[in-house]
Amino acid sequence: MRIHVLHPGSSLQALSRQATQVLFLCASLSPALAGLPHLLE
Repeated sequence: MRIHVLHPGSSLQALSRQATQVLFLCASLSPALAGLPHLLE
């Protein structure tokens, strides 16, 4: 049985793409989280 190994470049590219998505998600959630305490008052 042969294990398929991804090229380091492609897996690194996929990882950086995920990291970018997480960064954008955090950036979009950040203002909402910052506004929460004001909404709860």
